Amino acid sequence: MEPELAEGMLGAIFSPRETVVDTFDLVYAQAENCAANGVEFILNCKVTGMEVSHDEIQYINTTQGRIKARWVINAAGLHSDEISRMAEGEIDFTVHPRKGQFLYWIRTRVVRCRISLCLPPPPTRGASLCCPPPTAICW
Repeated sequence: MEPELAEGMLGAIFSPRETVVDTFDLVYAQAENCAANGVEFILNCKVTGMEVSHDEIQYINTTQGRIKARWVINAAGLHSDEISRMAEGEIDFTVHPRKGQFLYWIRTRVVRCRISLCLPPPPTRGASLCCPPPTAICW
């Protein structure tokens, strides 16, 4: 069992096929890779619509003008369903945000923590897996 968990823990769940990703580091790594490969980032720019022809996005209409792009990545998070609807018309999913939080305390002492598993209460579907960085304090 993880040695840094709180005293009184009675058990744990082990899932050898489970994959955990630090979403913050992943997003930054992807952005750095995109920048290194010539991607232009347009910040503080709202997508207002899309022009689609033959199932391909031709133009993206934004608050900063009309944009022609070879590739379009929907990274709108909680608004990704709205963006998908602009591109595809009718879609088969809706994003339902849930309140949550990530807490990181950076200390001078490194604490090793493998996986923290937080199971959401009913009636939510799914689980939230968090793998803090090596400097995070787990409890």
